[in-house]
Amino acid sequence: MTAIVAENRWITDGNYLNESILTGRIDRADTLILLDVPRVVCLWRVVRRIIKHYGQVRPDQAEGCAERVDWPFLQFVWSYPSRMPRIQQLLSTQIVTKTVLVLRSETDIDNFLRNAAVDTSLSA
Repeated sequence: MTAIVAENRWITDGNYLNESILTGRIDRADTLILLDVPRVVCLWRVVRRIIKHYGQVRPDQAEGCAERVDWPFLQFVWSYPSRMPRIQQLLSTQIVTKTVLVLRSETDIDNFLRNAAVDTSLSA
């Protein structure tokens, strides 16, 4: 991960706040995006993804990483809101030097992706 964030342009994702701090992802990032959608929506998306891809490698996964589910993962998804205060506190310290976006709905996400696609096509 450290080699990736040493590049000039990169995108990473993840839920691992401590790892993001230790690897320099947060320091090197110019934009931080938090998806803060309701946990029921997250859980539904996990279930839908499992139904569609269970035992298969999804196109967005590394080769050999077949879709699976276990109880600890479902617990992680359900309890994720308990991590939100710490994440929001970290983001509040970054807002002065970085673009910080909090996307709370499908509409927010769609609008962001639509605008990102326009920005990318303009800079190409």
